[in-house]
Amino acid sequence: MPRQSTPWPLAGRLGARIRELRLEANMSLRELAEKSGLAQGHLSDIENGRVNVQVQTLAAAADGIGVDLLDLLNYGDQSTSERARFVELSRRLTPKQIERETAKFERMLRRLAKRKKLKGSKRKASKRCSMPA
Repeated sequence: MPRQSTPWPLAGRLGARIRELRLEANMSLRELAEKSGLAQGHLSDIENGRVNVQVQTLAAAADGIGVDLLDLLNYGDQSTSERARFVELSRRLTPKQIERETAKFERMLRRLAKRKKLKGSKRKASKRCSMPA
């Protein structure tokens, strides 16, 4: 792709997002180039918004960073949904923190399921005990 002397606003925003995710993953530009199969100079141009990027290139960059392609398009300053917010926040957790928080979440779900089951059994019991008129 031809290089632009002035970054395009959307290309600059997308490039900044790629840089942000790469740095969150503690990766150098060289490491991303090796993992993605893209040239280091091309990645630099992308991060600086100097090129119009193809979807295949974005997919290779996302794979190299270890994120979904859609993560590149979620700029973090957009509140698209609670799920996107959750994903954005969880990306900052360490594997140990994820393990600990997942265990807490699973315990909470089991307690909720148990409560729901108990409420359901109380309703059934009250129906069995009531006499038809």
